[in-house]
Amino acid sequence: MAKEEAGAQTQNQTEVAVIDSAMNVDFKALEKAEKGRSLNMEYLEMAEGEEIRCIVVGVEQQMIGEGEEKTLKDVIVLYTEKGAKVTASFMLVQTLRNKPEGTPISILFTGTKKIGSGGKKLNNYEVHELSL
Repeated sequence: MAKEEAGAQTQNQTEVAVIDSAMNVDFKALEKAEKGRSLNMEYLEMAEGEEIRCIVVGVEQQMIGEGEEKTLKDVIVLYTEKGAKVTASFMLVQTLRNKPEGTPISILFTGTKKIGSGGKKLNNYEVHELSL
């Protein structure tokens, strides 16, 4: 019981510390501060032959689809020069799911190929780690 109370106390102290640091912000400086990169997330769209260089943020789960067709799927979140991008591409999710957060990568969209007899298409990519 004492451990639970200590854990709760530590959590409360952390919450107070976060609130305290927010209260010590110079709000006048915020008004003058220059905006940085966008934090809004957009769906990753690439043209065939297009390459992007980005940082792996990680794997999330999001509802994909519409109406009763919605399913919970893993998506990859990437951070590019233009902001955050998300993709549910099977090939990218499988390739990047175990990459550590912050891994710099290059993604080249090489096109689509038909799989199976149903006419379904699969996007293909060349993915490389970047050495900084």
